[in-house]
Amino acid sequence: MSALVLASAGAGYAQEKYFLHVTLKDESYSLTSPPTVHYEVYPFSPSTAPGMPEEDSIVPTKRGEPSTFIYGEDRLNDYIGGQERSNYFVFIDVDRPSNLLPADPGKLLVRMNPRYLGGQPIQREIVLKTRAQFAELYRIEVNQILRLSRLSDSDFERAYKAALGAIDYNPELDNFLLFVKVLRAQLAAGAGPPSYAPATPEELAIQLSGYSDLPFRERWLVELDLLDTLVGASDLDRAYGSAGTVRDAALLLGTAMIDALDGAEADLADLPVVRVYQHLSALHAEAGDCVSLSENAARALADAEAIRMAWTAQRRLFLDWGTCLETMSGFGTGPTIDAIIEDASEKPFLRAQWGDFADASLRAESRLEFATAAADVRIRDLKDISLRISERTPE
Repeated sequence: MSALVLASAGAGYAQEKYFLHVTLKDESYSLTSPPTVHYEVYPFSPSTAPGMPEEDSIVPTKRGEPSTFIYGEDRLNDYIGGQERSNYFVFIDVDRPSNLLPADPGKLLVRMNPRYLGGQPIQREIVLKTRAQFAELYRIEVNQILRLSRLSDSDFERAYKAALGAIDYNPELDNFLLFVKVLRAQLAAGAGPPSYAPATPEELAIQLSGYSDLPFRERWLVELDLLDTLVGASDLDRAYGSAGTVRDAALLLGTAMIDALDGAEADLADLPVVRVYQHLSALHAEAGDCVSLSENAARALADAEAIRMAWTAQRRLFLDWGTCLETMSGFGTGPTIDAIIEDASEKPFLRAQWGDFADASLRAESRLEFATAAADVRIRDLKDISLRISERTPE
């Protein structure tokens, strides 16, 4: 399908005058009527950015509005001034929908060069595309760069620039995920610190224009993709921005994502919340941080119904949590179980930790009461221990 061509119409040209041929091509195929074209004359080179102050034009009241437009290949002339305006500039202002942009903004600016005086018209072809079309060009560029066999730092810089360009033109979910894709490739390459290293929703908002305007669910999905990227990095101890390391960034981000769910107007069952809790549990376990692991498990299991957590996922959290509590309480270090239970019940911190476990396991009692699977029997035994500790009256 050929592009829709819209051309301005005007009077025929004569000697000692400047004329301008403007052809508008709608490559979005979305215009149902031709847009109006205005001309503003300046004695200097104005900005080609939208919103040029009209009062700076030497003819602010004459905006050169051609009376007719035609479809097709005809290109008719518009008179834009005589020889007294040689070397002046004309800014072509196209009244267009906000989602359409000129492919080359530089073509909106015309210099009235004396060589055109009374001769051939100055030709300008202005192509209009949608923001999504411009963004797609950047997306293609990103993917072409990332397919290179060996990526240098300058290649990643070009990929980031293109990804950010896609976001600027079309701040939709897929283009924010494209930015994370570049970061994932740079982490996988393993050379040097990443060019961008967001570790919190706030840092994402600072580094990515329009991020804060996304709906909550889409922001959360971008953060989840970033969290998956961080957790999946080959070197979690690699330097990573203000967070310190990739591991630290993953912990910061995952915790912030869970915190953001409180009071959020979102269907938790529609979000992969379980995966975030599982990532955090694995990170805490690897770091040997039993306290944080316990807090994460308690929170996750309290939300189990709302986030539709399968029993297999709950079981893993229970087992890791119980093992951590046993370690903190001294199980397997020599004293008898009764002695350990007595000691833990007299320590407020351990008593409270085991009490949280008891509360969570009681909510799952229907699954545990007649359990036969070894893992479920183990959880039931841990539940019995937690009740003995939390319900025992300290002496």
